[in-house]
Amino acid sequence: MGLQTCIASTDRYLTTTAAVKLRLSSTLTSDDAYLSDLILQASVWAESYIGYSLSAAAYLETLPGYGSRRLMLSCTPVRSVTGLFNGTDSGSYTQVDTSEFALDREAGFIERDIGWEWNVPLEGDLLLHPQVGQEFPNWRVEYMAGYSHTGLTTA
Repeated sequence: MGLQTCIASTDRYLTTTAAVKLRLSSTLTSDDAYLSDLILQASVWAESYIGYSLSAAAYLETLPGYGSRRLMLSCTPVRSVTGLFNGTDSGSYTQVDTSEFALDREAGFIERDIGWEWNVPLEGDLLLHPQVGQEFPNWRVEYMAGYSHTGLTTA
């Protein structure tokens, strides 16, 4: 799992007052403020129980490639990847074209046929081997993930 930062979060409400009123067969507008408060409390409880944000939000994550064909993002479902960059420890990044990778939205995998370069220092005397835990997270991913009450769209 890489270094993850929530850039922007959308609505924390996991449903709407109108949807709850429809389920309750209620038309009273006097209950709207109360229902809205209950929805927020339930949404916050659900997120704290699950352990991560369920609401749609924008994330920035840096990951090492490990030389495999998949990068695994921390937050799912992934709604869209807005930017994917290959970087160096000097801080310069090159954007990866969207035609070079495929996205498994539910699993949070970004797959690439040529794989994801692993930037790790080597050590050893006769045989070189990677220094475990010393990877440079050279893949920077900007993406949208989470649910909204309008469904799982790409926006």
